[in-house]
Amino acid sequence: MTQTEWLTCQHLSPKLDFLRGRTSDRKFRLFVVGCCRRVWSGLRDARSRAAVEVAERFADGEASEAALRDAHDAAYVAVDDCLEYSVFSEDQAVAAYLAAAPSVDEDFDRHDPFPPDVALRAVGYAIDGLRADCEPEQTALLRDVIGNPFHPVTFDPDWRTPAVVALARMMYDGRDFAHLPILADALEDAGCQDADILAHCRGPGPHARGCWVVDLVLGKE
Repeated sequence: MTQTEWLTCQHLSPKLDFLRGRTSDRKFRLFVVGCCRRVWSGLRDARSRAAVEVAERFADGEASEAALRDAHDAAYVAVDDCLEYSVFSEDQAVAAYLAAAPSVDEDFDRHDPFPPDVALRAVGYAIDGLRADCEPEQTALLRDVIGNPFHPVTFDPDWRTPAVVALARMMYDGRDFAHLPILADALEDAGCQDADILAHCRGPGPHARGCWVVDLVLGKE
């Protein structure tokens, strides 16, 4: 994959395959969680929503492997109930189940805890309408989480002023990224002139927990 393809291609499969071994379990999982949250209204079963929430906490080290497995198992039953009773979206229930895939499991590659093929399967179910309509938005979300792997940004620690960190923490914790343009202003006040960082903050999004700029501010990987 070339940088041009990364920036313009609207298909997820080649991007996720390219990222194998180049990004973290956390980033892959938060991308899937972000896709699930895009179709949150379709996750009407509490077990499916819980699977997404536990997966998100697990990605940030705030939930145990045991809690992830329990959520994964409960989400599997929710998928079965969906098939039997048709009370909520089967596709989105499967997406939630896959979001909570255990980090080590006989069904997955032990050397690649949350492999790209699992991520691709998960987001393939996290749709609202036709897959072709959703894929460009999911691809944009992937770029939000990963950034540009062909042009990594060096973040100056001096840019982490109290105002910058407080804004980033507020958005991360609240999953509300409406203040990203304000973050750009605060970063400029701190001395940041990096065009990629400022353009991303002032761009149209979408954004989700795991956004590469917010992660840089908070020192997350």
